Amino acid sequence: MKNLGKYLFSCSFFIMLPFSSYANCKLPDTLANKSIISRVSQLFTKENPLAGELMKLSFNKDGTYINNYLTSEKKYSGKYIYKKVTESVAFYSAEEEFENKITKYEVWLHCTNNVSGKYIYRQEEGAIAPQVRSNVGEYFFDR
Repeated sequence: MKNLGKYLFSCSFFIMLPFSSYANCKLPDTLANKSIISRVSQLFTKENPLAGELMKLSFNKDGTYINNYLTSEKKYSGKYIYKKVTESVAFYSAEEEFENKITKYEVWLHCTNNVSGKYIYRQEEGAIAPQVRSNVGEYFFDR
């Protein structure tokens, strides 16, 4: 069942890919030495416990990052892998140490201009229940 959810999530995102060709924007080739500020835009539910949270992720060249939760003033670290799918669609897979537990997730980015866009977050294992969940939000690159 866990793999079915991941498969359905991936399929639903790839349905969006043809529309990405209409975006007049370009995501960076790397996240190294860049920061992303994001906000979870959905309402709070049991399935979306971080709704409304502002986060600043600072990515390092060595594949590590720092995640600063700006609303709750917490800080976590992890490692990531970034991959561009098209000029306007990319994702990063990450493992984050969150309160002495590991959270594994993927974030798909779709730009609306060269500094901002929408994202889809999918957690496959996590410190905050439910273990498997997803949400959407907005992001922009902090320059």
